[in-house]
Amino acid sequence: MHKLDASLFTNKTMRKIHRVCDGSPLFMEDLLRLCKVGETPTKAVYLWSQRTGHAAREYALKREYETLSDKAQRVLLSCALFNGTVALTDISVAVDIAKEELHSSIEELQDLFLVSKPHIIEDIPRFELNQNTSKLVIDMMKGTDLYNRLSRIIKEITVRPLTSRRKQDAIGGYIRQASNCVRLGQYRDAEETLLKALEYHPENSDLHGILGWVYKSWQPKQRYTDSTKAFTRAADLQSSKMEMYWNWCQMELKRTEWTSAMRIAERGLESLVSSVPIPLLYASGYAHSRLAKEMYQQIQYGRADQAVRTAKLRLDEALRIFDKKVYLKTKMLSFYRSTFRATILNNELGILIKEAQQDSRFLHSDLRRIDREVRVLARSLDNWLDECPDDPNASTERQRLIYMFPTIKSYLNMTERR
Repeated sequence: MHKLDASLFTNKTMRKIHRVCDGSPLFMEDLLRLCKVGETPTKAVYLWSQRTGHAAREYALKREYETLSDKAQRVLLSCALFNGTVALTDISVAVDIAKEELHSSIEELQDLFLVSKPHIIEDIPRFELNQNTSKLVIDMMKGTDLYNRLSRIIKEITVRPLTSRRKQDAIGGYIRQASNCVRLGQYRDAEETLLKALEYHPENSDLHGILGWVYKSWQPKQRYTDSTKAFTRAADLQSSKMEMYWNWCQMELKRTEWTSAMRIAERGLESLVSSVPIPLLYASGYAHSRLAKEMYQQIQYGRADQAVRTAKLRLDEALRIFDKKVYLKTKMLSFYRSTFRATILNNELGILIKEAQQDSRFLHSDLRRIDREVRVLARSLDNWLDECPDDPNASTERQRLIYMFPTIKSYLNMTERR
C-alpha cells in the first residue's frame, strides 16, 4: 500500500514493529508512514519506541505534515475542521486555491494516505479524514494563525443542519455546496446542485429559498422570474428563515417595487411569530414610506397618510428593539443608520402630506397639528445624532430640515452640532 521496499522489512523488523505498536494496525500504519517520508524501518521503530500512543502518532503526523506543500497543509487542516465528509467546492472556498491546484494537493495527501478516495454521496464526490487523524491535525495546529483563519472562514460558510440527522446532513451539504459555488462565481453549478437536491427533497423550504437567492445573485444579470418563483415556493412551504424573506425583499426594493416588497416583509413578519426580525420591520417600514411618497406625488393624500402611519409604526418598532451594543459589534452599523434615516424621511413626508391635506381642503393650516409633527421630527433627529454621532448623514439631514422647517430649530436639543 505504501510502496516501500519489502526487502527492508525482515521478520525480525516486523516483530519489532508489531511489539512497539502493541499490535495495533492503526499504529503500525502510522509507523510505516515514517518510512514513507524517509526513515529506515529500524530508525522508525526506534523513534516510535521513544513515544507511546497519542504522542507517537502525533510525531508521525508532524513528520508527514512537514513534507507537504503549503497548499496541501491548508487542505489537510480544512478537511479536519469541516469534521465530516467535505466536497471540493467547500475546500476550495476555505483555502482559496484554484481547482487544478486543489486536485494536486488532494493527490499529495492521498499519496500519504491522509485523505481517502472520494465517496459519492447523493451524486456529489466528498472526501473524509480519519477521525483520529482529524483530531491529531487539530491538536497540532490549534492556536496557529492558519488554524484561526480557516476556523473563521469555515464557520462562516458552514450552514447549520435543518431537520432529522441524516436528512439535515444531506441538505446542509447541498446548501453549503451551492453557497460556495456562488461565492466562486459558478452560478450554473450552484443551480444544478440545488435542482439535484430538490429531486431528493422536493418539499424542503430551505432548498427553495437558497435557490431563490442563487437566481437573485446571478451574474451578469439577475434571474428575477426564477428567483420569485423559488422564493414564493419557499414561503408557501412555510419557510422559517428570516434570510429568505429579507433576500426576497431586497430584490423587490432594488427594483423599486414597493408594494411587492411591503407584502413580502409583512408575510415574513406573520410567519416568524416566535421572533421579531428587525430587517423585515425595516423593509416593511421603508417600503410603506416609499409607497406613500408615490401616492403623495399622485395627490392621493389619504392613502399616503395611512401608509406613512404604518411605516412609522414599523420603523419605530425596529429602533425600539435594536440592541445597539450587539449591532455595533457586527457589520450591521450601516443598517442601524439606514433605519434612522428612513424614520426621518418618513416623518418629513408625514408633515408634507398634512400640509397638502389642509391646502387641498381650502382650510387654514392647522398649525398646532403640523407643529406637533415638527416636534416629533426634531426628537427623531436628536435621537439619530445621539445614537450615531459619527454618521455624516445625520448632520446633513439636520441642516436640510432646518432649512425646510425653520420652526424645528427651537425644538432641537442643541442648535449647533458639529
